Amino acid sequence: MIKFFRRIRQSLLSENKFSKYLIYAIGEIILVVIGILIALQINNWNERRKTTNQLQGYLNSISKNIQKDTIEINQIKSLRKRHNLAAIDYVKYTYTDTMPMQLVPEIGRILGEQYLNVNQTGFDALKNSGYIANLQGTELEDAIYDYYSYYDEIHESEISLNNFIENMEAGLYNEKYEDVAIVYKVFSNSKPPNAFSIEDQQKALHQIYKNSKMHGIMQRVASEKYFFVYDSLKSKGRKIINLIKKRVNQ
Repeated sequence: MIKFFRRIRQSLLSENKFSKYLIYAIGEIILVVIGILIALQINNWNERRKTTNQLQGYLNSISKNIQKDTIEINQIKSLRKRHNLAAIDYVKYTYTDTMPMQLVPEIGRILGEQYLNVNQTGFDALKNSGYIANLQGTELEDAIYDYYSYYDEIHESEISLNNFIENMEAGLYNEKYEDVAIVYKVFSNSKPPNAFSIEDQQKALHQIYKNSKMHGIMQRVASEKYFFVYDSLKSKGRKIINLIKKRVNQ
């Protein structure tokens, strides 16, 4: 092809057809420019495709993370509701100065720290990659930030609750009570209540009734009824998954 154009140039110059040569030269320049533009367009298309594929990879990771988060959310919601009901029962039974021993393990579990932990690896990878800039101003970007910001709010509430329980728990095994060891053994053991003697069980319950810290813990947990936050987080997650699917199908 190059030899073909070279022969045309040489023929026009040898025939002193300068005007035709000039037109030819301009045409050749135009062809070169068009070739360059086509090459740039192909390169840009390849870059866009590469960016799209990499961005989609990060979004797929976020989608998978959120799907697994749903399992964690359901578990923590169920746990919170269970603790709430146990605390309500505890408060109710303190007014009658009685408590069924099967409630003891449920109360004991409330004293352990429990947190919702969502998987943020996909979101962190997207931010660190810089590809999140390709979502700027989109509904998907807003939905992703909304989901993880809302989780941070839930986490802060859980920190507040767990810190309160931990601080109040310090007085549960106060040494001024005679049967501290009994309380600790019954309430801190994973064994069922019938694994302990009736005498030990009664002593433990008696000590608990005398403990204002335990009352404070149970009243706080009994008042925690904001389970809707977990459903709201799941709803926000479903929105992200749907938006990602919609983006793939475009």
